[in-house]
Amino acid sequence: MLMISALFASLMMYVAQSEQIMQKDIYRLGKLFPLAFATIILGMVGAAVTNTKLVGHWGIKRMLRFGIAMLAVADVLFIASVVVMGGTIPLPGFILAMMGHFYGFGLVMPNVNTLAMASYRHIAGTASALIGMVTSVSGVLLAQAVSSYYQKDLLAIASGFGLCLTLVLLAYWLSQKHHA
Repeated sequence: MLMISALFASLMMYVAQSEQIMQKDIYRLGKLFPLAFATIILGMVGAAVTNTKLVGHWGIKRMLRFGIAMLAVADVLFIASVVVMGGTIPLPGFILAMMGHFYGFGLVMPNVNTLAMASYRHIAGTASALIGMVTSVSGVLLAQAVSSYYQKDLLAIASGFGLCLTLVLLAYWLSQKHHA
């Protein structure tokens, strides 16, 4: 549940800060904001297509590792760019970084959710409700805490993605240690 909570938190951080970042404070896209928002989410669409094509061949665990790797690469490049550039990056870089993040997100989330539910087939409805409630509440609380540090730059969202990535990697490492 830690991995799902961290991923959901990253999504909520993006949703909470995207209007200020893209429409109002940094990129000032105005009426083009919905187009930029939709373009970024194409990363998830690409992940869904990739996952559909490869999960049957690669398996859930390999897709999960691939998704975590993609998420890590995208987030580390985003964080490094934001730090090196002093808090903001050009709009195309931001859009590509967010697309990369949500591509990794889109590969990890369905596969980790499937693995989380695998042990609870006999109570799938209850387990799904519990997982959804815990991960939504914890994800929103974490996103709210991080988003409260927004100061008209990309440092809050970059830091938040770094925290979420750390939690995803920790959860993956703990799951591997537990199953070893």
